[in-house]
Amino acid sequence: MAVIQTMEQEVQTDVAPEAESTNTLSIMTKDSASMIVTTPATQEESVTVQTQEDSYTQRCKAYEQEQEQRRKDTIAAILNYARYTMSPYVYDNEELENLCEEVRHWSEEYTYSLIPIRLKQRFTTLDLRHIVWNIGERLGTRNGYNGYARADFIKAMFPDVMKDIEQDSIRNFKFQPNKGSIVIDEPNKGDYHFHILYANQ
Repeated sequence: MAVIQTMEQEVQTDVAPEAESTNTLSIMTKDSASMIVTTPATQEESVTVQTQEDSYTQRCKAYEQEQEQRRKDTIAAILNYARYTMSPYVYDNEELENLCEEVRHWSEEYTYSLIPIRLKQRFTTLDLRHIVWNIGERLGTRNGYNGYARADFIKAMFPDVMKDIEQDSIRNFKFQPNKGSIVIDEPNKGDYHFHILYANQ
């Protein structure tokens, strides 16, 4: 009887077949419930986790690069549009380059303090509303280029034309969209290209 009792009191261990694939050891005793002991991950599992982390980091970096390239392409398209549209109206080529430089700075930061541009012939307020809407729409309202920022742009760049116009009145940018020397050029959804540039290629 003593031998039988001793055998019954011995701790029995059992490795379940499933445990071999999950690195889990199930230990059974007579007087206690099953206890789960997790063993360290295998080398293969560690490599898999590291690979997933590397993939995540690489994708985030690639996305940031894509967004930066899109920003540069958008600004380049805006400058081409500004040169094409404004050439007949500014004082000379030097003033045209000054205008493009101001537009570039504003495209990078909507709070940039703009310097006025000299014009050789008078612009209408309708034309100015249209051109700033066309530019600002490519830069995006959610990026800060809302109605107030666009109105500030006009007032700062062309103070002589806009001196008697209140800011709240300027914000009606799409008024008579197909009239004037410069018409509304609404971008396709998710795109930044200007239709007028393609139409005249």
